[in-house]
Amino acid sequence: MEVSIKILEATSPLVNRVIELGDANSATLGFLPHAAFKQSAQKKNILVATGPGNFLLGYVLFRAANSTQIVSITHLCVEERYRGNGIARKLVDRLKEMSQDRRGISLFSRRDYKTNTFWEHMGFVAVGEKVGRGKDKMRLTHYRFDNQRPNLLSLALTQQIEAKTVHAVLDANIVYALHQDPNHPLLADWLLDDVYLCITPETLNEINRNDDPVERELMRQYALTHFDQISHDSKKYDFYHEIVKGHSRLVTPRPQHRSDMKQISYAIAGNAEFFITEDAQLLSNFSEIVHSEFGLKIVRPDDLIISLDELINSAKYQQNRLAGSTMRISRVTAGQSDLLAQTFQAQSVEKKSQFAFALRQFLSEPHKYETHVITSPNNEPLAMLIYTWPTPTTLEIPIIRVVERTGLFALASHLIFWAVNVAVKNRGVVVATEKYLSEEVLQGLQENSFSAQDDKWVKVNIPGILNLATVEQELASLSSRLPQFNQTYAELLNRLAQAQRETSLLDMVEVERALWPVKLSQAKIPSYLMPIRADWASDLFDPELGRQKLWGADPNLIFKMDNVYYRAARPKLPQAPSRILWYVSRGQGKQRYHGDMSIRACSYVDEVMIGTPKELFKKFHKLGVYNWQDVYSTAKENVDQEILAFRFSHTELLDCPIPLETLKETLGWRGAPQGPVRLDVEHFEKLYRIGFKETGNHAK
Repeated sequence: MEVSIKILEATSPLVNRVIELGDANSATLGFLPHAAFKQSAQKKNILVATGPGNFLLGYVLFRAANSTQIVSITHLCVEERYRGNGIARKLVDRLKEMSQDRRGISLFSRRDYKTNTFWEHMGFVAVGEKVGRGKDKMRLTHYRFDNQRPNLLSLALTQQIEAKTVHAVLDANIVYALHQDPNHPLLADWLLDDVYLCITPETLNEINRNDDPVERELMRQYALTHFDQISHDSKKYDFYHEIVKGHSRLVTPRPQHRSDMKQISYAIAGNAEFFITEDAQLLSNFSEIVHSEFGLKIVRPDDLIISLDELINSAKYQQNRLAGSTMRISRVTAGQSDLLAQTFQAQSVEKKSQFAFALRQFLSEPHKYETHVITSPNNEPLAMLIYTWPTPTTLEIPIIRVVERTGLFALASHLIFWAVNVAVKNRGVVVATEKYLSEEVLQGLQENSFSAQDDKWVKVNIPGILNLATVEQELASLSSRLPQFNQTYAELLNRLAQAQRETSLLDMVEVERALWPVKLSQAKIPSYLMPIRADWASDLFDPELGRQKLWGADPNLIFKMDNVYYRAARPKLPQAPSRILWYVSRGQGKQRYHGDMSIRACSYVDEVMIGTPKELFKKFHKLGVYNWQDVYSTAKENVDQEILAFRFSHTELLDCPIPLETLKETLGWRGAPQGPVRLDVEHFEKLYRIGFKETGNHAK
């Protein structure tokens, strides 16, 4: 029988057949809302196998998360009478072909299912297991297929993906619903990769109010055996509870009113990203206030599932807590030690007296240890970093802490990036020896390409444009001077060798990131010249320009490691992944900037998306300098006009900004660039070298 594999179009009549097939097999697949099927079809995230007459034989439904570059299989299903004919293999093979530019494919499968041998035959590897959320608590095997990079996706990547899991607190009405329906979508095993479900102490209080003793005990046992209680600090809970009660006037008083406010307060104190409920009162205007002030999203179960990737990305980069601030970073003196000890003590694992003593020791030797703190407008400490130079080419970070607060991942990541930049000019390594790594700091280390070695995290820095052979020589030189980090050097050498063998663009970019700020010569990584207005550059990445503003740069954006930029959809440039050189154009109106009309920075492009203004602003509005009016203007005030947005990161400011005259002379141009331009390898490398003709690097 002839079998055709194709992407399911959202307008195809096969959408309903796919839904019917999924419903018929929901006992083994896990139930998925019909809206989620339709949303997946709109995203082109369903592959179908059809026979003669466009008859549906089977389908695979998947998610392609930009945050992890991993494709996750949600459903793989073949009509029962056509099983055993290689249709599932054809579907997975096509998904592999479509996913070659991704890191790999991931899925969870019950250990008692006969399909486990199928995944092994398809080249998937069992990398771990978890306990399922179903009533029977069956164990699930985690299978993964790696695209051309088994060494790159080993322990470090697994840790990074696990660190991106978001916490969702369940309202009591949801716990009851899950108990009554073991096939509820929230219990689907494919969600294990992304969402950690938990309850609060108030959940048990609500259960205790049930007058039926049998049902009360059943619900108590179900809640305690299926979900963990979210960890929280009681003082934080009391603090947030008082604030939340002040907003409760937006909710009509009712018997469970007090309990609702407690549930929300526990979720905020425990740094949860989501609160899942079917309560219409909580989902009204009250949810907008809670999200704006505390960063907690109140959503329905179906909304979480249907828009999972967008919601997770929004939660991970949530910056409302820092909005409108004027943060600053400064050196610390000994007189601040008590406040810093109280603020940054790792409370559950570290005694305050021990941390206070260690902190005083660091502060008492300012010639040896540099201590920096980031503070809010009211001088509240938000993050602290201590570093020292045990050798001329080793920067050690014994302390790096951020306050426990939703949305400070970007701050931790930037602080680490800032430390890496301090070390760049010494062509050596950065070593984080901090014993108590918070989730935010751990994510920041991984985002900055640190690798775990023993009980340390290590990052190698090699500046300049170098060919692969020279990079290998640099690593060999470091190995002779700092042999204690040979494991890290060996991993980097393996990655270099693999990049040479595979000639993969993604591999080349990953190697550059791992050795940032090195640029691999003749690597054929796409490179572009991107014009940007001076006022936007000052907010997005250039503090030197920002200092020329009367009001200063927006620190909420400067303190992010990645940002987003909007422009017209044509030409469709840049592409991802790629490099860009930023050309800062002339200032607008009366506002002129010293240093405009020059190339001032270099970044990586991580993601490019074309869509309507509302679509792009909804996805990226936490990551850029643009407000809605700016995005609307970019689309020429047409809500249906498609525009382009791209997310960029690892921005490096040039030591010597390249003026327009030098740019024109180098490229043979007559005028200034008016739009994005693709640069060939020779011109990119020549311009980059001009920008660093003096020693040292500077990044933001």
